[in-house]
Amino acid sequence: MHLQPITAADLPEILALNQEHLPHVGTLDAPALHALWQSAAVAVQLRDDQGLAGFVLAMAPTARYASPNFQWFCRRGGDFLYVDRIAVARRCFGQGAGRRLYQAVFAAAHQGGFASVTCEVNTLPPNPDSLAFHTRLGFAQVGELIHVPGEKAVAMLEVAVHPAGPQPARTIDGTSQPA
Repeated sequence: MHLQPITAADLPEILALNQEHLPHVGTLDAPALHALWQSAAVAVQLRDDQGLAGFVLAMAPTARYASPNFQWFCRRGGDFLYVDRIAVARRCFGQGAGRRLYQAVFAAAHQGGFASVTCEVNTLPPNPDSLAFHTRLGFAQVGELIHVPGEKAVAMLEVAVHPAGPQPARTIDGTSQPA
């Protein structure tokens, strides 16, 4: 598998993979994906001999992006890269594709001087596999955003970025969560 930038020509394939992962990622149409891609500070895909293996789109806090999850982190403050969406082809589950994509985000955050990487994971509907994956990467919950009571909620996650790699963030109660 190899990493490469996402180009405009890749967007239809990226959109198809995104839509395969609903409701764990937000739905998009082609114009919305194009706008998101143009605003992204990190737009990377992972490819293998069968094609698209995964992708990640991450935003800097200066991005003009109306996502309520992104805006939550902006209101909270800080210098971060926000992972708006990451998706891995099902055939690549368990092969390190998600970790490789996050390594690209961590490298971009470090190179860009960002203090942390942030994201959210659905808690309603639940996405326990993604939450466990992010916890293994060192992310800790720093908040919760309820979009529709009883129907749609997300855990707001963060991991500090240091030269040695991602470091555990402080949780809501102030404790550190190990990687």
